[in-house]
Amino acid sequence: MGKSPTIKDLSNTDKEFSAFMEEMGKSVKEAAAGFMSEFQNSVKSFYADSNGEYTRMAAKEHEDYQVEAEFTMKNIAEVIEKIGKEVFGTPSGDAEKQETISALDSYAGMAVKVAVNFLSNALSALAWKESASFTHDIQHVSLGPGLTLHLLIVSRVYEGRGPIKSKKVLQNFILYQMNFSRKKAAAQADILYLQAQMNSLNGDSAAYHTIQKAWTALLASKEYLQEAANGPLHLLAANYQSILNELRASQKAAYEAIRELADCQAAADNMLHDHKAVLTQGEPVIAPNAKLIAYLKRHNES
Repeated sequence: MGKSPTIKDLSNTDKEFSAFMEEMGKSVKEAAAGFMSEFQNSVKSFYADSNGEYTRMAAKEHEDYQVEAEFTMKNIAEVIEKIGKEVFGTPSGDAEKQETISALDSYAGMAVKVAVNFLSNALSALAWKESASFTHDIQHVSLGPGLTLHLLIVSRVYEGRGPIKSKKVLQNFILYQMNFSRKKAAAQADILYLQAQMNSLNGDSAAYHTIQKAWTALLASKEYLQEAANGPLHLLAANYQSILNELRASQKAAYEAIRELADCQAAADNMLHDHKAVLTQGEPVIAPNAKLIAYLKRHNES
């Protein structure tokens, strides 16, 4: 469970607040259960054009609680990176899954960075939507050829209790499901897929623009201008700026990871089709999709 420093401290030292957190955890799980049928149907529909063919590679859930002025993507990034290491780095004992992961190992770094970038934007956008009830979002995020992260995000912004009664608390429950489809991989195992992924990261996201607008308005507000430099609005403004920096950094990291693969794929494709390039450049470049193509051929999907 991810918690901001303030919430983590209060959960350990204040019995009343700890009980409150348990109550909030129970309520968000009950809300998530109400959205499960919609989520499962959405996943099923996603694979309709593949005749329902896919293998579940991983499934996780995560709760995250943060005080507004301490909101950060660090907790989420750490969770995604941990899942990435578990999926791509640890033998599962399942021979079929291990063969699949081995075929996708060139895309492992890209997968983690794309997931971090997407969730950074999704949670940042949801964090500033005030609502007395839970809101939810269902997304299907491509992490690599045939590899998709399916997400159910349940969120609420509410007023804290006890020592943080005057502060907003951002609550998120995230259900992850990572699936691989050989049929989808066969349609995406080329440079066009990578180029499309890069194009999707051009320009600032909607979440970035929303937070930037809120930050600019706060800096120009009368309350902010009259407040002491260490006041709560100044802390919130600094947090807005930090989130904007995190969003830019996660987007850049995802873009660069994809671009590196695209450049390598382009070089390999060039050498494959250009005999002169082979003669002048020497050793052939190993294409990122080489192992995946071989895997698909073994399974008669290419």
